[in-house]
Amino acid sequence: MTTSERVLTLIDHVYTTVEDPTRWPDVIQQITAHTGTARGLIFTPYHGMDDGLWYGHNLAADDLEDYVDYYHQKDIWTRRAFNRGIPTQTTVNCDRLVPDDELDRSEFYNDYLRHIDIRGALSVMFGGEPGSYPRVHLSVYRSNDSEHFEPEAEALMGTLTPHVHRALDLGHRFAALRHRARDELEALNRLDFGVAALNQDGSIGFMNQRAETFLSARDGLAIRHEFIVAENHRDNEELWKLLRNTIGALTKGKRSAGGALAVSRPSGLRSYAVTVAPGAGAPSAAGIPAAWALVFIVDPALHPELPTEHVARLYGLTSAEAQIAVALAVGQTLNEYAEAAALSMHTVRWTLKQVFAKTDTRSQTELVRLLLRTFTTDAALATLES
Repeated sequence: MTTSERVLTLIDHVYTTVEDPTRWPDVIQQITAHTGTARGLIFTPYHGMDDGLWYGHNLAADDLEDYVDYYHQKDIWTRRAFNRGIPTQTTVNCDRLVPDDELDRSEFYNDYLRHIDIRGALSVMFGGEPGSYPRVHLSVYRSNDSEHFEPEAEALMGTLTPHVHRALDLGHRFAALRHRARDELEALNRLDFGVAALNQDGSIGFMNQRAETFLSARDGLAIRHEFIVAENHRDNEELWKLLRNTIGALTKGKRSAGGALAVSRPSGLRSYAVTVAPGAGAPSAAGIPAAWALVFIVDPALHPELPTEHVARLYGLTSAEAQIAVALAVGQTLNEYAEAAALSMHTVRWTLKQVFAKTDTRSQTELVRLLLRTFTTDAALATLES
């Protein structure tokens, strides 16, 4: 393999870190091999090792922790680069930045670098600008017994610099997408109905916890070989007709309207209400599952949870008023509530009138509809808590 081919291979490996930052140690090892240096490191100087980018080659974790805890304050190379206003993405030979006699007198060298066999560094700073990723340094280090860096080493660092910058930028964007995906998936897990995102072949790409609960119960719906199935043959035929039409249309660049069906349950409970809708059809990326079809599963027998304190706070109700509002929303009658609360019907009806006035509703049906629209998911409750 020629030198050019080896460099191109190294550049390819740099881009593998975009989706998997744990590949950086291997990349740093390759960079040190190509530059003829003993050690290398990519790191975020203003972040600790637990929350930043700290991947090196031939450097002990204890030595890196010493740098984070104390010696970053004594790093005359970095301080001098900032004082001189050296721009990012510029290869800096620290031998020329700090003269030998000054380095030899420094605490940074005598108490730290010398003991880990580092005498000089080739460094490039990346990021740190507004709207960019946090400041990152990439450095390779020569040993105490090495007198200088070869010109080829500086040239290679210059060649790699735009690719490292691009990989860091893409990696930062992918990390943001992963965080957003985790937040969105967590929000889906708070829903009181099931959601499943299906792959192009109809298999399950993702489902929230409620869908998993419904399907694992095998009461009308189940999972078979990673596919959602209805246990009733006729229901299953109708379900998969909807799924094939929805996914098939999206595959051809069109969008199906989807559809809905009732899925009967052997337990005798009210049928599941199942809705099939088209997804985005995008390929999976950054931990966000693909969705060629979305399946929503509602259990009519499942009463939503409406914490009384949230209802009271949102509509300015007293505790007694909120309790009767919630009781009606979860299916109790006025008589049942009065008996459970040991109250007279006169008191209950008078309290309900106060609820109507404060919620601007005129009937029990209108009140229940309002509450169910407002508190349709646990996610809404979590929002109120924040």
